[in-house]
Amino acid sequence: MTDEDDPRADRNDLPVFPSQGHQSTPHIEPPSHTVVRAVADALEKDVIDLPPINDVIDADALNTLVQTNRQHAEEWPTIRFSYVDYLVTITNSGDVTLSRQESVKPAIADIKPDWPHVTPASDSADDHSTGGLATKVVLAVADRSDHDPAYVRQAIDKTLDRPSLERLNSTRADGTARAGATIQFSTLGYDVLIEPDGTIGIGSALQRLQLTGANILLVGAVPDSVMDLASAQLLGDGDRRRLFALLERHVDSAIDRLSIVDNTSDTARVIDYTTTARSAADSRSITEHRVDTDAPSDSGPDTCSDTNTDIPIKNDPDSLDESERNSARDFEDPSAVTVETVDGTVEAFVDAIETTMEDLQKQQLDPTELRFCFDSLRPLLEKYGVDGTRLVLEPICERVTAVSGIGHYSFPVERDSEQVRALEPLFDATIENRIDGGEPAQRWHLHRSNHTTDWFRLRTD
Repeated sequence: MTDEDDPRADRNDLPVFPSQGHQSTPHIEPPSHTVVRAVADALEKDVIDLPPINDVIDADALNTLVQTNRQHAEEWPTIRFSYVDYLVTITNSGDVTLSRQESVKPAIADIKPDWPHVTPASDSADDHSTGGLATKVVLAVADRSDHDPAYVRQAIDKTLDRPSLERLNSTRADGTARAGATIQFSTLGYDVLIEPDGTIGIGSALQRLQLTGANILLVGAVPDSVMDLASAQLLGDGDRRRLFALLERHVDSAIDRLSIVDNTSDTARVIDYTTTARSAADSRSITEHRVDTDAPSDSGPDTCSDTNTDIPIKNDPDSLDESERNSARDFEDPSAVTVETVDGTVEAFVDAIETTMEDLQKQQLDPTELRFCFDSLRPLLEKYGVDGTRLVLEPICERVTAVSGIGHYSFPVERDSEQVRALEPLFDATIENRIDGGEPAQRWHLHRSNHTTDWFRLRTD
């Protein structure tokens, strides 16, 4: 993979070094060996010329932490440490990513991941001084989550090997201190960050998604009005770059959702796929629609219907000159919704999404500034099946992730359907919607944190 092809190239990272071996091969290279080999290759040296990795971390503990969790789909644990001239990041897959370091002896802050939502655990864990690091981690998560320590212990054991966690940053047999590594994992809806000195940080996994972005699957056998209300609340308040990709819904459904958003200077773009000329050559046109910014912000589910026919067209597509089209593309009119119509194949529709995403990626957006809605996945699944739909969505999800945006993808069926379960690994979370006592309700399934929230009423104000 070249730097040009690698999305990590902008961060001056080197390519990922996969662990050697295959599932059908009896021998798989230990992760500690993969690290040494990767650094040696990067430095164009022989592995015997590098210092022992045991000076930094306990190599056997690293191998166990990574290898014993390979059967799980999650990325946890993620381990980061400094070795020779590089910051090493290794996940449970055994793959190693190297990043160049500016400092020969980096501080702890240089190897800590950017998890702004994590705060120090309470001091209550220190009251159990007879316990080691693993015990303190269990007690810290229990304290923050209000779960019983025994329950937390079982959950953590599904994510990592606690004895190896204890040994990873321990002193050597001769009493020499190791530089150590940071360890990240997520369980029961909470992210855990352990620093080389044993400091424990805890943060809400849901808050992480709100701060750093996510791709979310929105499901439920509920009316469109409920799905639209859930969708509107994922569009966020304040100034955002809102992008809709409508494969099955009318443009008015997007405009109705925007009228719910509490923002009087809204900017948005809609890529609308029409089916009137599928057999004709692909064509694209741009118009602008006005959002009724005087609409009350406490509109409930009934305001999400597809029956609004009173949205005036600001410009006829044939009347837009090139400068006006460029202005529309750049979201310069804060009260207008730019609508790009794609008339032709689904492939042309997907190309239009990726082109717009690529343009947005160049604009240095703030985290979660982009709010993306794909509505709905049903036509994709009917045309391509689950495997084909995953291939279509993967690059779109990657682009949302690249700008730390929040994307949601509507599929109005029950969560226990085979199609939903097959698609879920592609997403960070699934929001499940239902009608409870005549009121819309939802719960969140945080896939990377092994956690499902309780049902709660969907906010309608």
